[in-house]
Amino acid sequence: RLDFTVLGPAVNRAARMEKLAGPGEICLDETTFKLVSPLDVPVHQERADVKGEGSGFSVYKLTPIRKPS
Repeated sequence: RLDFTVLGPAVNRAARMEKLAGPGEICLDETTFKLVSPLDVPVHQERADVKGEGSGFSVYKLTPIRKPS
């Protein structure tokens, strides 16, 4: 049996960004967005007030790609 605990600012940021995501959406912070931006991934940028991050935190939401019916 293995037990894991994760702590720290990255975990807090991820939990708060998860609350900003709607159904089927994936939220990225600026650092992650810069890593995937060369892939030409469709995103929508918005500003959000996230606890612990101050006002005007950039959130990038991936545009959901749906399979054709």
